[in-house]
Amino acid sequence: MKYLKEKLEKLSVLVFGDMYLDRDCIGNFEGKSKEDEKLSILKVFAEKYQPGGGGNLASCFASLGVKTTVVGLWGEKDDINRQILEKQFEDRNISTLFMVESGKTPVFGKFYIQNGKHIFRYDIVFENMTDKIEKTLSNKIKRSLYGVDFVVCADYNNSGIRDTVCKNALTHILISDMNKFATGRKDINKFKGFDNILLNDEEFIDRYNGKDETHLLEVLNTKSLTITSEGGAITYSNGIKYKSNSKQLIGEIDTCGCGDMFYAMYASSIMAGYNINISLKLANCAAGIVAKKLFGAAQASIDEVIDSL
Repeated sequence: MKYLKEKLEKLSVLVFGDMYLDRDCIGNFEGKSKEDEKLSILKVFAEKYQPGGGGNLASCFASLGVKTTVVGLWGEKDDINRQILEKQFEDRNISTLFMVESGKTPVFGKFYIQNGKHIFRYDIVFENMTDKIEKTLSNKIKRSLYGVDFVVCADYNNSGIRDTVCKNALTHILISDMNKFATGRKDINKFKGFDNILLNDEEFIDRYNGKDETHLLEVLNTKSLTITSEGGAITYSNGIKYKSNSKQLIGEIDTCGCGDMFYAMYASSIMAGYNINISLKLANCAAGIVAKKLFGAAQASIDEVIDSL
């Protein structure tokens, strides 16, 4: 672990996926409104913005010191939510050179009370994908692959809206010879031929319950399948099962963003040359740090990971 930080700082990653803006509000309930509905009033004491979806995954890589570039869709220049998201990426030193303008920027709004409990969420979503945008996106991906060491895909759209992470946009990634990682909530088959597939246990059970993991590796033509859960993670690779249990956490926890942090730490560790066992342990460690950070998705810095070790 002595040179972990230095190794990660030498890496560069392209994150392709669904890019959202997260808006988190923190407050307490204080009385009822004077209107006839007598609605509960949440008095907001704090508000924060950060990249969500694939944007949060990109933030996790950046927090580890990995040079990070994002490709996806966001709103036109006059879209205020796009402006906020762009500033959030800029503050994290994440390159947005290859982002594609289309419609409006999707927003996920989350409300928390001061003990960290998530009480309400709203989604602002848009049908942004068209044939023209898909072609532009594919061309941007082709250009963005130069100068990066590996690619990760985050297909977080499960709303029924046309996917940003579509087969045509994936074409240039699929034929590249660089290491490819992917996760998805709907159709993981689009990542057939990727080197590494990551799913949480609920995603795995929903799609593949009762199916043999080794057979799934063959069907997806992938070298490695990792399944995460609250208790830890298991990786199947080359006929071997690798398992790493997560540390029991005490006190209040918020699991929002833990999967992204695990994904980023695991992929970065593999790319830095660490074996699967060590990479799983590092990823569990990073996810555990995030779980202790309340009020929405968070990241673990590489210094926090090293201190925790």
